[in-house]
Amino acid sequence: MLDTDTQTKLDSILKKDISAILPSDIIFLKARISYLTPEQRQKYFGKNVMRVVDVEDDKKPQSTGLSYAELKAKAKSLGITKVVGISKEELIEKIRIAEGKDWM
Repeated sequence: MLDTDTQTKLDSILKKDISAILPSDIIFLKARISYLTPEQRQKYFGKNVMRVVDVEDDKKPQSTGLSYAELKAKAKSLGITKVVGISKEELIEKIRIAEGKDWM
């Protein structure tokens, strides 16, 4: 359950027109995504606001469409040896760094 101030801010953001949503609003919503309905998640994190969400998501590993096994093979070809016991996201980040570019 959210405290009163946080709930008030959340309600205020959710009442805004999608075109009025600010990057700071998206950050606030992402931090409280578990409080959003599936419809709200789609509305704020679907294609309608990807232009805003992309600013924050650029800092995180993106989905590659590759399976974990394919990522492990790619990592091995780049000389990355520690691939056991790490998440897919961590593996993507290691590959991105090894390649020195954002290949996702």
